Amino acid sequence: MIAKRALQRAPHTINQAIEKSLRKESEFLRTHVVEGIVSQAPAGQSFKPLSPYTIAMRTFLRRRSTKALIERGDMLRAVKAYKIDPKTFFVGLKRGVYNKD
Repeated sequence: MIAKRALQRAPHTINQAIEKSLRKESEFLRTHVVEGIVSQAPAGQSFKPLSPYTIAMRTFLRRRSTKALIERGDMLRAVKAYKIDPKTFFVGLKRGVYNKD
């Protein structure tokens, strides 16, 4: 009787374990995406340096960052791990995410 109940619950328990594992993995990948942007070298390939015009515009607008893709941190905060369905997760920016300007 106990074995029968355990076997009946097994698919649900396995699916929960798979979902939990995928969620942890997607959060791990999210962390690496953000760290790659902050370090300016995602996957070991450095971003091209900002053009002098971009640096001048940021200085004119009183923005301090001289890093590519980082001006105020809006994009970094928007990178998330999204659950699409129990076995599918998406790491990145949702379409339609805009900055505060």
